[in-house]
Amino acid sequence: MVAGALSVRADVTVYASQGPEVRRFTDGVFSVVELGTDSDERTESERKLAGLEYLASRAQARSLIAGIGSEPGRLATLVGRDALEHWSRAESLVAEAQPDLVVLADYQQMGAARLAASLWPGTPVVVLPLVPSGASALVPSFAGTFKEARLALVFTEDERRVVEGVTDIPVARVALPIASNASVLRAPHEQVGERHYIAVVTGAPLHAPSSSASQAMLLVSRFPDHVIAVCATDALGVFGDGAARVSESVGRGTDLLRLMAWATATVDLRPGPVYARRCLQSLVHGTPVLVPAATRGREHAQLGRCGLWFDGPTEFLRATDALLTPPVSEVLGRQSAGYVAQWCRSSEGFVDDIFSSLRGAVDLF
Repeated sequence: MVAGALSVRADVTVYASQGPEVRRFTDGVFSVVELGTDSDERTESERKLAGLEYLASRAQARSLIAGIGSEPGRLATLVGRDALEHWSRAESLVAEAQPDLVVLADYQQMGAARLAASLWPGTPVVVLPLVPSGASALVPSFAGTFKEARLALVFTEDERRVVEGVTDIPVARVALPIASNASVLRAPHEQVGERHYIAVVTGAPLHAPSSSASQAMLLVSRFPDHVIAVCATDALGVFGDGAARVSESVGRGTDLLRLMAWATATVDLRPGPVYARRCLQSLVHGTPVLVPAATRGREHAQLGRCGLWFDGPTEFLRATDALLTPPVSEVLGRQSAGYVAQWCRSSEGFVDDIFSSLRGAVDLF
């Protein structure tokens, strides 16, 4: 996304620390170099690191995770060094580049940060932390990623707060390239028509033994007089009017946009962990959202005053009942306009925002 914006005005080469062997190829406007750094040891090391990131989202483990960041070397001891030092194995390949700007994607790129500082001292470094919700306790363990950087670009206020807690470099929030799609407003989704309904996105199969699938079916059973359109990974289930109709899963991205744009509200049970894109896609079409409280989607609902959030089944049902009341959903939908105007852009506007943010810290553009 950011690489695409940079490619509008610069040549971009993506060095990816992945793959079993070195590969060079072109992907659209990018030159890509896969560095061939995969190994069984790295896979096991990164599995342990992913486990730590999961634990960081659990309240009962946060004191343990916080202690890791305060003890130098403990992180490598716990997960193994391959998840942290795989970049060093590709130094000779990366050294061929002579960049004017280095962009590090992911807060865990300490190895890449050290390599950049060693190979290109004085070259400006910008970090895209991409901190997922719940991982804030682990970020201090990777403070070295920000050590030589001039700027960090973030996409939410929660991510800004986390990054500012571990570094003194400037942190700029940029809007996301998400805009309303006029074509989806011309006609509703054919499976629901112009009926009033709530769109529920589960991120799981329709009848899976998962919490999100169970929550969707809870709404179906508790609100039999309303139409509930459940968008699962394997099917679209439309429940209401005394009938249940299950059809193929929503395939094209515009079909999901259409489903959300015509809904009374969107219930996103698994918002994206970094910036909850689906929530914003709903809001740019004036449809309020309902999300779990411990997700990145809550920020959009709360700060934009354009949605609700819940913690537990009782709050879930009460919030849904509120959104089924037209005055509530209509007011929240209208209030989304100011929020999306501030934090959502067209593709062209996103490019302008990226370069505007860079100019404040990097004398290149």
